[in-house]
Amino acid sequence: MPNFPPRCWIDWKVPLDEGGQELGVVSGDAERYQQYLHWLADYLYETPIPVPERQRDVVERYQESGGASSAIFDIATSLGYELSALEACEDEINRGVSWEEFHDNEMQYWEELSGAEREGFTKEDVVMTRAEFERVSVEVEESKSIPRHIGHADIPFRAIFAIFFKEIEDHQERYRLLKQFY
Repeated sequence: MPNFPPRCWIDWKVPLDEGGQELGVVSGDAERYQQYLHWLADYLYETPIPVPERQRDVVERYQESGGASSAIFDIATSLGYELSALEACEDEINRGVSWEEFHDNEMQYWEELSGAEREGFTKEDVVMTRAEFERVSVEVEESKSIPRHIGHADIPFRAIFAIFFKEIEDHQERYRLLKQFY
């Protein structure tokens, strides 16, 4: 969990389809998926989205090391590797589990892992800190402000992406990067 970038739900605008309905989810529909990515490539380029305080360090890090392509790659990779652990934490938070109970459960899990299962990991890779738990708790509450029918993975990272996409004039390059993210 320590490598999972902070998420912020400050912008969740989505395009409308031909029938005037929001494109809240596009998985399984190649045409709607492409429509969404083309729209998003332009939206992130044209729309000023302020970077929230908890994402500023992430933006600074990528400004110094690779810009848009690094941000896209790293965030997509962290989603791939850490999303299930993050979702499990969110489920616990939604159930009202306290930090203490959550931490005790994680410590028990860590202690029950065999040496082979721990191979290549440290306790810090597996056991969340109190600060991380509190950050995820804030993110969980913030995410509740989004309508339930909107579920795009880019939304919590739009401010980060928008900063870098403003530097990329070529629509096709922005589209390519979004395809790489998804």
